[in-house]
Amino acid sequence: MDVVHTAAKAIDYNRYASLATLIIVVCAVMFYTGCESTTASLNAPSEKVTRAEFESEAVVVGVDFATREAMLTAQVTALNAEIGAYNMLIDAGRADLQRQDEIKAEIVALLGQTAQGAADGTLNPVALIPFVVGLAGAALGIGSSLDNRRKDAKIAELKEEAKA
Repeated sequence: MDVVHTAAKAIDYNRYASLATLIIVVCAVMFYTGCESTTASLNAPSEKVTRAEFESEAVVVGVDFATREAMLTAQVTALNAEIGAYNMLIDAGRADLQRQDEIKAEIVALLGQTAQGAADGTLNPVALIPFVVGLAGAALGIGSSLDNRRKDAKIAELKEEAKA
């Protein structure tokens, strides 16, 4: 049996589900590899900032603390506690950025391994199950809806031809 012909026929029959799956995979890759990592701002925690903005805020906060310490030697103990709290926020922010970068790297590595395995013919489909299940759920929901509309229109068209 011709596998390529069978696959092309299945893709054509479910064209919108196939298209939705392809679009979701492309969008997921673009999102996880193309978006810049962000974390909560040190000055306004409700705002998200990039790595450069975060580091800039961290420097500004450090300079502010050095100035305050020189001016307010009587409040050194309170100031050191506040510096420690900001350092913990900085560490937490850096850890958050690192975690996001590691997730992106894992996704890129998984896609690379999948592509290499497909090219080498050593692809292990069991290892792809969690990745595929997430994409398939979204793609099938969107694609099936579009396919059903197309199929309903085709059935109505065939019924009209049968009446004529």
